[in-house]
Amino acid sequence: MKKQAKKLLYAVAFLLLVNLGLSIYLSYEFYYPDENSACSINAIFDCVSVAQSGYAVLFGIPIAVWGVLFYSGLFILTAAILFGFPFKKIHKKLSAPFVHAALRFFVYFGVLFSLALTYIEAFVIHVYCPFCLAQQGVILIIAVLLVLIKKRES
Repeated sequence: MKKQAKKLLYAVAFLLLVNLGLSIYLSYEFYYPDENSACSINAIFDCVSVAQSGYAVLFGIPIAVWGVLFYSGLFILTAAILFGFPFKKIHKKLSAPFVHAALRFFVYFGVLFSLALTYIEAFVIHVYCPFCLAQQGVILIIAVLLVLIKKRES
């Protein structure tokens, strides 16, 4: 991996940790809602209202917990790429380009999922979760960085 691309991938790893931290906090907010939390500003920007809405759970698991799993997995994958994990030893089809494409795929999926959540906040429940919006902005930045990495590697 080229030096500039590797620097960008370190930035991706850092941003994944940021979103992991936000997901952990939002999971806490889901299980222990606090009307006085830093994430509950007013009637329009209120994490507790979003977390307690009927849209905060997917397949019986809070979306914030899905976020913890998602960002943990992406961070582990990114760290494995950065430190040269020999993916081919697991399976011959796990080449570096394939693993990089898988990382991009999952991040792009995360962007689309975030857009769907933002749509729900804006047009269905009419309440925004500031930390969710921050998380959604960060996943978008991660996607842009992965596009830049792809261009630098091509």
